[in-house]
Amino acid sequence: MLDLALEAMAYARYLPDADLRHAAMAAVIEFVEKSVGPDGRAKLEGAWERMSEILQEMLTKREQRGREEGRAEGRAEGLTQSVAMLLRTRFGMVPPEVQERLAAERDVDRLGEWLLLAARSTSLAEFVHGQGAEH
Repeated sequence: MLDLALEAMAYARYLPDADLRHAAMAAVIEFVEKSVGPDGRAKLEGAWERMSEILQEMLTKREQRGREEGRAEGRAEGLTQSVAMLLRTRFGMVPPEVQERLAAERDVDRLGEWLLLAARSTSLAEFVHGQGAEH
């Protein structure tokens, strides 16, 4: 029965209206208390607190992972733009296939290597050849 009560409380947690959410949770607690007495209510409240702590930990980890992924994507985007700008500045027009390869690469280390390669290459062909040699 506690499993069902916890599931009902978990669903109630997502109700859009705070008053309705509170009333639904109170109703579940009242039902459990009437069904299994005050000891059941204490167990339910304890289980709910533990579940809330676990959910909060999961959300915090998910948010942290999202921020880390966002920073990595930002670094990759910045490096991609830097490599493309350097190639355009040094060699003029950059062929679409080179632009596509740059845009598709998300590995920050590889993009950093390509930035150095773009700075050291004496031609666009040398840059493209150097990209192939890294794999």
